[in-house]
Amino acid sequence: MEDMLGSRMREVTRRLFQDYLNMRALTEVRIPDVVDADGIERTRIEHGRTRTQATVFGKVTATRIAYRGTAKADLHVADAALNMPSGMSSVRSPPCSGRRPMSSASRVRA
Repeated sequence: MEDMLGSRMREVTRRLFQDYLNMRALTEVRIPDVVDADGIERTRIEHGRTRTQATVFGKVTATRIAYRGTAKADLHVADAALNMPSGMSSVRSPPCSGRRPMSSASRVRA
């Protein structure tokens, strides 16, 4: 029962996050003067660029504006605003303590 509820709640949370991303995409407005780290201005844009992100709740897709420059990789200002990692997964591995995890039986105390 708990596994089923956990699975359903993850899906509900994934859908809520996807709805948030969809609403954000609909209301994203062009930023007038976008300049990259090298000082090159991005004067062209392309709407509707997508990026799939794996989260602990499941995969979601962010649609955003790409700021384009000649012979340069596109900039996506929304990625920084959403704190999206450079890879596909937002799941970070926990730091290793060097100890093995305790079994559920050894955690329960009578």
